[in-house]
Amino acid sequence: MEALADTPVPVPQVLCLCMDDDVIGQAFYVMEHVEGRVLIDPAVPSMSKAERSALAARAEEAAKVATALAGVAEKAAEKATVDRLADRVQALDNRVQGNADSLQ
Repeated sequence: MEALADTPVPVPQVLCLCMDDDVIGQAFYVMEHVEGRVLIDPAVPSMSKAERSALAARAEEAAKVATALAGVAEKAAEKATVDRLADRVQALDNRVQGNADSLQ
C-alpha cells in the first residue's frame, strides 16, 4: 500500500507491519480506519433500493480507481523492463570491457 500512496489509487495509511509469524501465524498489517461496508453478496440484499442505486452511481468512481491502478501497474512493469534491460546492458558492457582488458 505504501507503493500506491503517491499515486491516484486511494489507499489507507499503513500504521504497522508485523512480519513475525509467531504473533498470529502469518505476517499482517494494521491500517487506518476507512469508512464503508464490506459487500459479500453482489445482489446486496441487505441494502434498500435507494442504497443500491447510490452504490451503482459509485461504479464510475470505482472504474476510475481501476483505471488508475492499471496505469500504476503498467508503469511498474515498464520500469521493471527498463531496469532488466539496463542490467543486461551493464553486464554485457562489463564482459566486453573485461575481454578488451585481457587483450592488452
